[in-house]
Amino acid sequence: MGCNGAVNCNTRADWLNRLHDSDSDGTPDYRETDSDDDTIEDWEEAGCLAAGDCSQIRRSPGDYYFPVNWDTILTWQLEEEYLPDADEDAVPDYREQDSDDDHILDEVEAYCGGASLCDTDGDGEPDYRDIDSDGDTILDAYERLCTEDPANPGTPIGQGSIGPANLDITNINDACDSDLDAIPDFRDGNSDDDVIPDRVEAGDNNLNTDPVEGNPNNIPAFRDPDDLFIGPPPPTGGVDACLPFTGWPGDGLLPWGFNRGIACGLQLIRDTLANAGINVTDDPPVPGMLFYNRPFITADAAATTQIAVTAVHTTTSPLDASLTTGHTTIVGDFSAVWTTDAWVGTQFSVLSALDTAVYDETNTLIARGQAQVLPENGESAVALAMGDVLTYTVSGNGSAAFYAPALSTLGVGGAWNDYTAVIHANSPYGIGLQGADVIVNGQIYSGNLVLVVTGTTTLQGQGQTLVPNFTNQVVISATNAAVQMGPAAVLTGTLPGSVVNGFALPDYTGQLAVSQHTAELDQVTFSGIAARDLSLTLDPSTSSVTPVESASFQAVIASNTDDVYDVGVFAPAGWNVRINNSGAITAAPPLGAQPGDYALQVTAQSAAGEPLAATAVHTVTVTAYEGMDLSVAPDPLTTVPWGQSAYAFDSNDGINNDRPQIPRVIIHSPKRLTGTITKCGACPHVGGGMTGKSANIV
Repeated sequence: MGCNGAVNCNTRADWLNRLHDSDSDGTPDYRETDSDDDTIEDWEEAGCLAAGDCSQIRRSPGDYYFPVNWDTILTWQLEEEYLPDADEDAVPDYREQDSDDDHILDEVEAYCGGASLCDTDGDGEPDYRDIDSDGDTILDAYERLCTEDPANPGTPIGQGSIGPANLDITNINDACDSDLDAIPDFRDGNSDDDVIPDRVEAGDNNLNTDPVEGNPNNIPAFRDPDDLFIGPPPPTGGVDACLPFTGWPGDGLLPWGFNRGIACGLQLIRDTLANAGINVTDDPPVPGMLFYNRPFITADAAATTQIAVTAVHTTTSPLDASLTTGHTTIVGDFSAVWTTDAWVGTQFSVLSALDTAVYDETNTLIARGQAQVLPENGESAVALAMGDVLTYTVSGNGSAAFYAPALSTLGVGGAWNDYTAVIHANSPYGIGLQGADVIVNGQIYSGNLVLVVTGTTTLQGQGQTLVPNFTNQVVISATNAAVQMGPAAVLTGTLPGSVVNGFALPDYTGQLAVSQHTAELDQVTFSGIAARDLSLTLDPSTSSVTPVESASFQAVIASNTDDVYDVGVFAPAGWNVRINNSGAITAAPPLGAQPGDYALQVTAQSAAGEPLAATAVHTVTVTAYEGMDLSVAPDPLTTVPWGQSAYAFDSNDGINNDRPQIPRVIIHSPKRLTGTITKCGACPHVGGGMTGKSANIV
């Protein structure tokens, strides 16, 4: 142990007896330049400025100690409690062979190909003091050992040791290298080389939790190239998309639901590109529409029933037809390719580009090189891409809804459960970032950044949009995807069933090309196959009634398979709607309904829960109406006085001869008024003059 105030160290022998010999080589530490024999000089592990200059001690990033008197090595020994101690075990780093207690010896972590200490993640903490050297939120202690191959017990996935749990790594070749790229996992940001960084596949930002296992195969996702784990989609409500660019005006709506204008972000990208000498085509204005990925009514149905349907045709295979429609929805696994000179926005989990220039919000170039971009909060970030002519290729699982009247070109809403996308252009283009960290040459940059990219950008993630808004055409390749269409008209070819009102294919595989046809219609061309189909026709599709009449029409369901369908009718508030199990529908407007057109939406969906549904709309025109209907009918429950109005009459008359007994009184009975009224021989004075009579209802 070293001397302290409680020990007598007055003689040289006392000092030598009490000074440390950390590596047990017989030479006390004060006579060694590497006391723990870990290849790292003591002055570096002690946090000194340089060899022989310990006037300032750096214990950790941002934590410095200024000794009063460090003239001798003995003072160093006496004040070692102030020296760096990564694992906080009261033994300073210069005396420990595993400073951060991660079971990887300091000499293994110290250097990685140069004379300087290795700092893999560029966080200012060298690897030998960093419990997460590559910054992927997975502990080095976990990554040092390989995962055992479930198919070959006792064999590692990759190369390296599989245990035991307390095994110390004394040689870099014993540290796990899952993808055999000569970079150990604890220094590899993508251990399985599967395009998704370990930071994402870790599952969260908590160092104290083990990395997740996406596929149930006993292999963590960050080591399984077949497990492209990204995690659940992040929440997006209430996020201010324009917050980093508060100096720009505008209150437009971002397509994925953010509540400020994108004019600010787009203008920043334009300015940066212009500053870099890159001209871009002016993009179309932000549309005044909500990019909603299901353009159908979702309110509670006014009337529902179930209808059993017998197959009436067979599906045409292959499908080869072109038609026009106002809206189309596709849900499932599909890929899409389109080219545009307009902006495209998306949420992402990972973005990477090989040739990148990074500019800050003042248009100052701050970095250049290969870039990797990750959400700064570990969940999701936002990117806006803009250039001259950009080509997008995206594939994954999600939904896209095309609504023709929204824009003069294609208007699309999208939501992805997971996707991979590539952006490519023949000239440089800009990508504005929000809520992201940009990593270039080992350095992390944050803030209001714009990437000027030459070549290709790759993205992965989930969330809203990343769809071909503003473009003229998109080609989609679908695999067992559900396609749902609104009222349509066939241009060429044939499709099974009727497409007049609504049409659906629950398992379409093949190509689907969507392009603008008119300002109100898209053209959709099928070239593929489908095992099932469903069409919904409303006969007639329109009707005209007065406010006192009811509209009547029939829902006709046609399919190539027998099934039972849940059918619902959605109507404006106040309408009285009924439907029976044969599909007959009646709908009456409320009294006082204003003249105009009213849409009644009918949906039919397989009761088996399959993604087989069709929607159709019946339009009711309510015409102007002036008039009043009046009808008179006897009321058997109510009577009023009638006949002669005299109050005095012969008390001996025993029969009612239509004279009033109680003037100004209405008699109401819950039963029909039948029988006779008899006289009363001793009745009190009633009604100011009528005596001797009473009425009995029999």
